[in-house]
Amino acid sequence: MKSSGSVVVTNEFASVEIRVDHQSNGPTAWVTDRKSGVTRKIDPLALEGLVWAPDCLIESLADPGHRGA
Repeated sequence: MKSSGSVVVTNEFASVEIRVDHQSNGPTAWVTDRKSGVTRKIDPLALEGLVWAPDCLIESLADPGHRGA
């Protein structure tokens, strides 16, 4: 995967690495949970959806007790 480098974003609760893949049909973000190694490909439409999501949805995603199947 060709990337333009990566950025690590960390606080006391989480640490993720974000890379941008330029080989897809346009740039795509790859986000990796540094603790578990789980990686998810996120396209720009999904990222925009996060921007517009209500705060209660974002808060439920950030709840450590909420890990959807």
